[in-house]
Amino acid sequence: MKSLLLLVGLLVFSNLSQANLHLAPPNISIGRTKAIFIDIKTIKSTIVYDLGKNKAVAKSEIEFSQGLSGYPIFDLLPTPIKVTINGEVTQTQTTSMDGVSTVRYIKKSLSSGLHKMTIENEISKNISWNSNYLKNAFWMSDLSDRRYIEQYLPTNLEFDQYKKTLSIKIIGTDREHNLVTNGDVKSLGLNEWLVDYPEVYTASSFFYHLTLKGQIPTVYSTYRSIDNREIPITVYTSQGTSKFMNKTKEVLAELERDYGPWPHSQVIVYGAGMGGMEHCGATITSFSALGHELIHSYFARGVMPAHGNA
Repeated sequence: MKSLLLLVGLLVFSNLSQANLHLAPPNISIGRTKAIFIDIKTIKSTIVYDLGKNKAVAKSEIEFSQGLSGYPIFDLLPTPIKVTINGEVTQTQTTSMDGVSTVRYIKKSLSSGLHKMTIENEISKNISWNSNYLKNAFWMSDLSDRRYIEQYLPTNLEFDQYKKTLSIKIIGTDREHNLVTNGDVKSLGLNEWLVDYPEVYTASSFFYHLTLKGQIPTVYSTYRSIDNREIPITVYTSQGTSKFMNKTKEVLAELERDYGPWPHSQVIVYGAGMGGMEHCGATITSFSALGHELIHSYFARGVMPAHGNA
């Protein structure tokens, strides 16, 4: 039974990497025009943190397709600074989804087909500035509405999966910072990184934490999966790194016995405070919730709810 569950789960996860417009909510009528849910292909975002101005600005280039003509729907919580669609400056508005949630849309009717959009927005949530260093995290929650990556960067609802590339640069300081995120990270120099995320990620997948280097005790190790992969583990916490690392390996062994190979390329554990939140192959968690959060890398952040409304 467990083998069958794993097989079904992997099929669902694999199939979700394809266009999922058939899983989107119903399109929305705005006057005489329909607002249309889109299929995002790629998002390339650049974030520049400027300590001279205490300001973080993101610029995102988005390629997407839509099957019908109408206003394209996406989501972003902060009001954009600037938006262009196919090279023309335009505006966005928000609208209610039958009182259930809110989405943002481009107030310009587009034909069906492929389009390009650029969005600039300021990041101000979960960020703190000091004289020569900063802290920023893309903390998320599933306990209330619009608490995924749309708090920080443009995205789609959770039905959609897309390839994301993120460039990060800090200017105005020589103090070295540390980036922990659940993508493929390449250092480009002091306080500058390029991150590639898997194309199966959705709005709820991303783990992102930027801090001053050395501020939080950190240990690294590996775990040999039952499929013979050496999976890198990053544990960072002020509450006992060895304790968290040992427990992480113990939980991974139990989960693989029950559900099969770990479904991600890494494990990231940030031991902080009470409770916790799951991400793809990563978690912010208390020690007592560690097992609970890691199982979510199979269910909720491995096999995903099809409509994103579970």
